[in-house]
Amino acid sequence: MYQKLGYRIGKTDTRMCCNNILEGEKHPETVNHFIFDYPAFDDERQKLERDMERRDLTLWSMMKDKKGLKNLARYISKTGRLKDIHL
Repeated sequence: MYQKLGYRIGKTDTRMCCNNILEGEKHPETVNHFIFDYPAFDDERQKLERDMERRDLTLWSMMKDKKGLKNLARYISKTGRLKDIHL
């Protein structure tokens, strides 16, 4: 997500996930990858799953109500992945 944006605006050389490249895999850094697959955030993701009470864990299920949005925002904050983005 951050890499993909950075690539578009010329701040990075690739849109691939940095973490996976270091592990020898190549995955585009998408929103779904960041939330559901990014290996470095397994602990944060497990907390997100607990906070969502194991209901259908999809981007849609997290964005459709206040509780889901709060849990998603907490996950994003805990990862620290977007701390350097200033809008």
